[in-house]
Amino acid sequence: MELLNNSNLRPNSHYYITKVIIPPLNRCFLLLGVDTGNWYAELPRVNKPIKNNTNKKGVISKYFVTQSCMACGKFSVMSVCEWCRRVPDITALHINRKAVELQTNIEGRLRECVKCAGEGGRDCVSLDCPNLYRRIAAINSKDDIKPLLELLDAMNLST
Repeated sequence: MELLNNSNLRPNSHYYITKVIIPPLNRCFLLLGVDTGNWYAELPRVNKPIKNNTNKKGVISKYFVTQSCMACGKFSVMSVCEWCRRVPDITALHINRKAVELQTNIEGRLRECVKCAGEGGRDCVSLDCPNLYRRIAAINSKDDIKPLLELLDAMNLST
């Protein structure tokens, strides 16, 4: 639960797979002549480009200032890029849409838990339920809504 509630903590998936999952699998599959350790080592690795996105938080990213526009996501040293500042109405729509999407996601995830576990679903802590992880991720994104609304207020275009 500590891992779920602290977005700065992340499991080391490579270590977990190679040290915890593969050894018992290897013991079983070597009886059939299949070496899961070699199989995993030979799997192609996907290198995803790191994007500057205010919605994604990494372990080390908390130490760096985000340099992307809150409206369009393009590189900007200010919270809103030059292009978005020239079109404040469209920018306000983009920012408002992002805030509404985040809030709608939170409400939808809470509704899923209530459907599954009744009114007590909001307090569900079943680690076997995939909705738990989605709900906690959505609730953690609540911190991203406030800066968006503050920016709308600063633009004097909030609804």
